[in-house]
Amino acid sequence: MTQVLSVSATSAGYVADTLKPPQRVVQADYVGQINKQIYAKKQKVEAASKSTVAGLMESSAMGLYFMKAGQNKNPRASLEETQQAYEEAEKLGEER
Repeated sequence: MTQVLSVSATSAGYVADTLKPPQRVVQADYVGQINKQIYAKKQKVEAASKSTVAGLMESSAMGLYFMKAGQNKNPRASLEETQQAYEEAEKLGEER
C-alpha cells in the first residue's frame, strides 16, 4: 500500500517559515513594549486606588457620623418647643 501526498508551494512555504529561527528583537522595540505594559499596569493600579480611597472616605465619614451621634450639641426639640420657636419667629417678623 502506497500513499501519495502532494503539497502546494504555498503550504510548504508556511511550514518552512515556522521552522526558521526567530528573528532578533530590536532592543528599542522590546523596551518600548515593556514600557507600554508597565504604563498600562500603573493606570490600572491608579484607577483601583482612586476608587478604593473614595470608598474608604465615604465609609469613614459615615463611621464618624455614627460615632458622634451621642455627642449632638443641638438635641432635637420637643413639639411644644418647636411651636414656640415658630411663634416667636412670626412675632419678630410682624414687628419688623
